[in-house]
Amino acid sequence: MAREGEGFKLETELHVAARQGDVKALKRLVASDTDVDKADVDLYTPLHRACDRKDAACVELLLGAQADPNVSHPGLDGWTPLHLAAWRDSRPCAALLLEARADPAVLDWYGKTPLSLAGHDVKPLMAGSQPKGADSWENFRKGCVMQPSAVHLANIERCNQASQEHGEQQGEFVVSFDSKAGSAAKSRL
Repeated sequence: MAREGEGFKLETELHVAARQGDVKALKRLVASDTDVDKADVDLYTPLHRACDRKDAACVELLLGAQADPNVSHPGLDGWTPLHLAAWRDSRPCAALLLEARADPAVLDWYGKTPLSLAGHDVKPLMAGSQPKGADSWENFRKGCVMQPSAVHLANIERCNQASQEHGEQQGEFVVSFDSKAGSAAKSRL
């Protein structure tokens, strides 16, 4: 859920409209060339917020305005809008995202795909969207120990970079990776 109140200043009008399901405001904002892929304080886009509320009308409108279903700055958990739609078990939202070419095989920070988070309504839709012959995450993990770790670290680095570009570091600790020493140091925020 979106946080509200004091300190929630990086939420745009588009985020508010998507979070509240205000289609009229979304249409107005999209028509005014508002950046539909701008991230909020949680590094979620309006499309993430619409998926979180299971609002297919808002998802369809945002996708029609060229919102990226595979955003390059997923939230701090590494979730794309499809992860949220699957987790919230919103078949209409997931179907719209898949139709817009959302990647059903993308991994979050923990190596989870949208399919692994899907509820019973979305799971059949997601399973049908996997490429022919694609192994499940479990089969992949059994066959390869190093690659999931590399994927996990790449996702962490991608999200960390997005967080830095966004100008916000959240959480009690920030982990900074020292590429020369190859170690991680925790520093207090």
